[in-house]
Amino acid sequence: MALLIFGLVLRYQRLEHSRTWRLLILLGSVAIYFAHVFGWVFFALMVAGNSLYRHFRHYGLNWPAVRGIISEGLLLCLPLVFIAVWRSADSGGETSAYFDVFNKWGWIDSSLRDRWVQLDGQSALGCVGLIILGLVGAVRMNPRLLTIFALLAGFYLFIPFAFHGLIYADMRIAPLVLAIGIAALAPRAIMGKRVAAMLAITALVFVCVRTAATTYSYVLTSNDQENYLLALDHIPEGSRVAALAAPDCPRGWSGSRITSLASMAIVRRDAFVNAQFEMPGAQLVAVSRSMPREFAYGTGSLARLPHCDRPEPKLAERIVQIPYEAFDHVWLLGVGPSDRPTDPRLRLVWSNDQSSVYAIAAE
Repeated sequence: MALLIFGLVLRYQRLEHSRTWRLLILLGSVAIYFAHVFGWVFFALMVAGNSLYRHFRHYGLNWPAVRGIISEGLLLCLPLVFIAVWRSADSGGETSAYFDVFNKWGWIDSSLRDRWVQLDGQSALGCVGLIILGLVGAVRMNPRLLTIFALLAGFYLFIPFAFHGLIYADMRIAPLVLAIGIAALAPRAIMGKRVAAMLAITALVFVCVRTAATTYSYVLTSNDQENYLLALDHIPEGSRVAALAAPDCPRGWSGSRITSLASMAIVRRDAFVNAQFEMPGAQLVAVSRSMPREFAYGTGSLARLPHCDRPEPKLAERIVQIPYEAFDHVWLLGVGPSDRPTDPRLRLVWSNDQSSVYAIAAE
């Protein structure tokens, strides 16, 4: 949404429809904010970078340029009213890990991370290499997009990992920095039409390969998750479900895709599940105080299997800690038959090779 609205802003600026593009920024920032707060941040950075380029190119470094930049910046500020109201009662949001260079490079290297480490990693490094060629002058870079890229890159270096409770704050912008940097590239005129055509074909092949690989990966993920979600047919509507997910061990490039999957019981079975995020200022689902806090949110829905080197508590320990009086079902994800519990309070209702549902016996 941010990219589409920004594209319209550029179009109407080119057509010199001042009221239209200003209205797009004003209303677009609100629409994007309600879709996702970080989308609004990205949109604001693109608008700011574009404003810097336009005004400094036209006026140079003087007061009219500064005044124009400020006036356009004010158009982006309406969501700040909603943020002030939303976060007014929040004083506990974490802010940490400034200038963590190692992890910041890791997020760049993982910008295209999906399932295949060589394809994904080399694809991201190739994009970085192309941007470096543009920065050193080997290929041309669009000055407008270069300004936006520089602003995004500076923001990426500055923003911490966690910002007022928003975790992965820097990671979220890493792929966008690469995308804008790549979009800014263009062949130089001296390269000729033949070279330009070859570059275009190469870029098209890259996009097709990435699209095909990602589509195939999504098909595999969908089939895997549907196998887990067969459990929903055996969870009564309105149930109180204690979900425990055991992420992949050892950690892999593709990452675990089941840690929040139990939340599907909320939307499909109108159930309570201990799989929602708990972040100050960002938790919009209130949990009754009668529910033990340790099992009220997603922090209590992860466990590790025996002999697995992960930081989560052992599955056997989590099974014992479940407040059985507060739940009526237990749903295990990523736990094979050999690792499943034998607690007499749990009656097996359904299982397959990856998932199982238990009813809690009344005492």
